[in-house]
Amino acid sequence: MADDASYQVPANQISETLGVTFYGSPNHGTYCEPIVPDFAAHPIVVGVDTIVAYPSEGKIRIDSAGVDVVATYQGDTLIAALDDGKGRVVFDVSFTKFFDGCVLTGQMPQYVRNVADWLIRRPSTTCSLTVATDTTCLSPSQMKLNLVVSNQDSLAAMTIPLRYEADCPGFTVDSVTFWGT
Repeated sequence: MADDASYQVPANQISETLGVTFYGSPNHGTYCEPIVPDFAAHPIVVGVDTIVAYPSEGKIRIDSAGVDVVATYQGDTLIAALDDGKGRVVFDVSFTKFFDGCVLTGQMPQYVRNVADWLIRRPSTTCSLTVATDTTCLSPSQMKLNLVVSNQDSLAAMTIPLRYEADCPGFTVDSVTFWGT
């Protein structure tokens, strides 16, 4: 983690060896203000729609094909992740979002849990289920369900509570079947 320029130099001593450079000092919001970045599909942001911003955070430049962009906001990369098979690293532009006043704001607790679980390779306890339909009511056989699980090997042992919303009268979920490869 880095922040503005005064923290980027020491952070870059480590991060640049992994293909990531912290730089700049954009203002993405006021102290602990929740923002809605563009999130890529990644286990550290499952169940997370917002993170908090801070006026002094930096940006991330990625110089390695192995580093994944996880979150961007206003064209700036805010969160990236690396899993090189030997270890995992999460790059975040601001450590200040982990301060007491910010870490409990919005969905930051879920983000922190996800990061910790992913770093230690603990099976995720958070899943996201999306029912993708058009604006008309479809029969259950026409529904498309997308499930994201951080550790698919643990899926058989997981109890996954499902929530859904439907505007279609009489719509119910009778059962959900999971299968893997």
